[in-house]
Amino acid sequence: MSLARVLVAFLLCTSLIAADNALRVSPDGRSLVKADGTPFFWLGDTAWELFHRLNREQAEQYLSTRANQGYTIIQAVALAELDGINTPNPYGHKPFSSTSPTLVPNDAYFQHVDWIINRANALGLYIGFLPTWGDQWHSSSGVLNTTDKARSFGQYVANRYRNAAVVWIQGGDRTPENDTHLALIRALAQGTETGMAGRQLQTFHPRGGGKSSTWFHTDTWLDFNMQQNGHCTNTDVWNRIASDWARSPVKPTLDGEPLYESHPICFNAGANGYSNATDVRKFAWWNVFAGALGHTYGCHSVWQMYDAGRSGINGPQQYWHQALTLPGAVQMGYVRRLMESRPLIGRVPDQSLLTTSALSGGDRIQATRGGDGGYALIYSASGQSFIIDLTKLSGSTITGWWYDPRAGTSTNAGSFAKSGTRAFSPPSNGYGNDWVLVLDDAARGYPQPGGAGNAAPTCQLTAPATGVTFSAPATITLSATASDSNGSIARVEFYAGSTKIGEDTSAPYGFTWSNVAGGVHSLSARAVDNQGAVGSSSTATVTVTTAGFVLGVNLGGGAVTVEGNAWRSDAQARANGMTTTAPNLTTTTIAPSPATDAGTNAMLNSAVWGPSSFTVGQVLGNGSYDVSLWVMENYQSNNRSFNVTVEGATVASGVGNLALGGWQKLGPYRVNVGDGRLDLDLVAVSGAPHLMGFAVVSAGTPPPVNQSPICQLTAPANGTSYTAPASITLSANASDSDGSVTRVEFYVGANKLGEDTSAPYSFTWNNVAAGSYALSARAIDNLGAVGSSANVSVSVASAPPPPTGGFVLGVNLGGAAVTIDGNAWRSDATARSSGMTTTAPNTATTNVTPSPATDSATRSMLNTAIWGGTFTVGQTISNGSYDVYLWVIENHQSNYRRFDVQVEGATVASGIGNLAIGSWVKYGPYRANVSDGRLDVNLVRVVGDPHVMGFAVFNAGTTPPPSGTWSTGSVGSPGVAGSATQNGSTWTVRGGGDDIWNANDSFHYVHQPMTGDGEITVRVASQTNTDPWAKAGVMIREGTAGNARHALMAVTPGNGVAFQRRTTTGGASAHTAASRATAPVWLRLVRTGNVITGYESGNGTSWVQAGSLTLALTGDVRIGLCVTSHNNGVLSTAVFESVQIITAPAGSG
Repeated sequence: MSLARVLVAFLLCTSLIAADNALRVSPDGRSLVKADGTPFFWLGDTAWELFHRLNREQAEQYLSTRANQGYTIIQAVALAELDGINTPNPYGHKPFSSTSPTLVPNDAYFQHVDWIINRANALGLYIGFLPTWGDQWHSSSGVLNTTDKARSFGQYVANRYRNAAVVWIQGGDRTPENDTHLALIRALAQGTETGMAGRQLQTFHPRGGGKSSTWFHTDTWLDFNMQQNGHCTNTDVWNRIASDWARSPVKPTLDGEPLYESHPICFNAGANGYSNATDVRKFAWWNVFAGALGHTYGCHSVWQMYDAGRSGINGPQQYWHQALTLPGAVQMGYVRRLMESRPLIGRVPDQSLLTTSALSGGDRIQATRGGDGGYALIYSASGQSFIIDLTKLSGSTITGWWYDPRAGTSTNAGSFAKSGTRAFSPPSNGYGNDWVLVLDDAARGYPQPGGAGNAAPTCQLTAPATGVTFSAPATITLSATASDSNGSIARVEFYAGSTKIGEDTSAPYGFTWSNVAGGVHSLSARAVDNQGAVGSSSTATVTVTTAGFVLGVNLGGGAVTVEGNAWRSDAQARANGMTTTAPNLTTTTIAPSPATDAGTNAMLNSAVWGPSSFTVGQVLGNGSYDVSLWVMENYQSNNRSFNVTVEGATVASGVGNLALGGWQKLGPYRVNVGDGRLDLDLVAVSGAPHLMGFAVVSAGTPPPVNQSPICQLTAPANGTSYTAPASITLSANASDSDGSVTRVEFYVGANKLGEDTSAPYSFTWNNVAAGSYALSARAIDNLGAVGSSANVSVSVASAPPPPTGGFVLGVNLGGAAVTIDGNAWRSDATARSSGMTTTAPNTATTNVTPSPATDSATRSMLNTAIWGGTFTVGQTISNGSYDVYLWVIENHQSNYRRFDVQVEGATVASGIGNLAIGSWVKYGPYRANVSDGRLDVNLVRVVGDPHVMGFAVFNAGTTPPPSGTWSTGSVGSPGVAGSATQNGSTWTVRGGGDDIWNANDSFHYVHQPMTGDGEITVRVASQTNTDPWAKAGVMIREGTAGNARHALMAVTPGNGVAFQRRTTTGGASAHTAASRATAPVWLRLVRTGNVITGYESGNGTSWVQAGSLTLALTGDVRIGLCVTSHNNGVLSTAVFESVQIITAPAGSG
């Protein structure tokens, strides 16, 4: 059936919603209004895969949640980004029955879209409808690659939804780069305009950093502008919105895709971390106050509807349904709440309200006001103070409010006469402490800002009462009551200070805190309702005492809690009988080693000191005591030495000789006080004595008991399912009440998987086989105490069995049959007659010299290619799990192109192909799980035209090793014999030995001969921690003698990655530290001429150089894998995956 006939049939039989719900541009051209003239505040969410990936039950959950949170419009795509043409929706339907020669929409697919739009409209939500993601018009291989197809499809969907509550959004994260692109967009928009008869609004969604106004501002179909600021923090969106505001003719403007919540900042989580609620909240207020008609929120897990069994794009941290109530998602509703509490129409941005600097970056202050001066709103992104020109407002009396963007509540800031300027300081400041000042003309009678909305629950901590005292180690039972006036309580969380110690999900709400250390503790409870709003209780302060404690003094500093006991400040001590002859006080900011808790840290960074001996005295009742002293070196290493005398008796000699930051607790020293005064003398031996603090306890009091840290496994969620071979990321929170967390270890059952020594604590467990697993985490503090999390159960299902054998097929794209790495590849023609298809429109044959040099067959393959804009290569293949490799060489000009690679719809590499002329890379392996009888590989254009020279497919995990004869054996004299086993491209190597270092080495080596240029690349998947300096890596070596010259890239369990070398036989070794990574990590060693260079990578595609040297190796040169345990009688085991060696004879070409 033709598209025209489908249109006619549809128009005769259906109409979704028969109400005038279309939006209009407001009379002033700055906002949107409904048909009856009431203002419409755009609060959007990017649910790009909603139509494509969610079934109706899931869509109901998503839509109802967003409606309850106050959203007004959902942005979703008909022809979705993640293989929306070929991968069916949850009901097995694709959007087209046929795409050639004309488009034939599949009514069954669009019936599901009908249902979602109907349901959204019934919940009061508009749909921001993208007919297509940008790849379908931006690429010549897209289904909307002609103006006729673009126009007809736009008309089809617009006709179908002409009576729905819809706003049309063209583009789809792409920007036009030529006249063809412009013509396609305008044809799509014109078809849409015709289909909905001009009754609905249209805009354009560009790529990151783009704005619709750049190309279409004067086009009559564009009703308002949209821009995308991208996914970095603190972008100057106020300038970008202001630029659109100033354009003529006047049109409203909007940021339609800002930084998503829980997104890798600037797409680099390793360097920048993930965004949080504060980061995304700032963009909403900056955009709106700069003049935007509203704001679109986004969440990294939600846009792609990431869930169990799906490959995540750019590392999502939660499943979509878990992310629906992230703090930023809830707090967007507070923006709408405030804006709708004041007149929206006529509002203007006005930085002239500020008479002080508006600041920039993360501190930016942005202002807006009612057009008639009836109100003003000033947003301070980090709580910085400012001065306002009150003459910009109407009336004679001004009422002020501080509105909290985190809670959607406000507190009165007073009333005052409108006169001149006035300074304002928000209630708090610093990162995460943003505030909105609301100034009203009191005569207008505006309500307290915020208006109606989800009211926060109330919460009261009923036990313990404030002021109660316990004895350490204490057991404290916390109880709370909670209620919600317009919803239900989801949970009550209990806190000690800012640390969550537990929660309860049902009334009566309670938690028992056990083994509580001495000290003063601030306890509270927080109730969380069904919409994510939080209500906090007041704080109860309790004291846990340690038996026998008499006093402690923080010399030169303030009051602190040390070892659970409340110490006096220096000033309090001097007022209560303490004296000293030390003439000097000092405060520092040294990091103590070993690390300790905040109270002890503060105490160690204040001191009394003298250029010579001094005394500290303390009025004290007669009796027998134990005295302890604290010292830390705060000036320079080994700077001082002194003796300690207590009550006239020398109890310690030559103490205080410490490295910078090193600290000691001296004592306890037994003293008998008979004159009502304790006397301590610090007697100089060398340097100036100093003392940070002292504590006195009754004689015989046992030392304080170290309290175990608290540990919670936060990911994966209990019950999560995976498919083998799985990659499972474990994440945990940990805290310690009387010290510091030194590491968090992750376990499966009783077996340790790995550890992390710094927050946020996480570990990725790779290649997990099918089975059921109990996962947990254990936090270890600075004194060795352990706190364990509860177990989390996960399951890993078996992968579909692949065909037997290793090599499946290889294709020389655009060229003849060849033999690569010993495998017979098909020619391009044979492949096309054997189930291979491609949308690449071009082939190429070149005569480029590959670098590094390679054999003649590989050179021939690298000099043929297919290329074009974004394109797909498909291959019919049996269902199963495979490893896919791609061969790419730059054959046109250096650094000409970059492109992404998607395998089976999942992005497996980003921005690759950026090579010097003649440089080539074998990319992969990329794991593909084929379930529809077809392997699909997409090359997605970033810059320039993607191309690929060849590809090969192997059964998963069976990729053969590179050609060459392997040898394995000991180098030097390890105390225990090593071994090595091979499984395809994976080697398991066990090695002993003292080290690879100094003048002689001792290790196990797996190697093959090397002549000329070449390289070795591996993924060190795991490594046994036999010593922090155990090494596993890749080596190029001049023979196998223990003292041979070599270069090495190695990873260690405790000292990171390094580039190491010995440049003279029997000479010293040298070491260049790289990152602090541990296994798993990718390593590469490259020899070009006499230059050897080492690289490391976290993903096998983006490489960082670790070091390079000129080393002319001669004779029996060997390249391979090395393992040393650094513990001579013990074997260290390392697993090397994806082992790849490329070598060529010297001078070959």
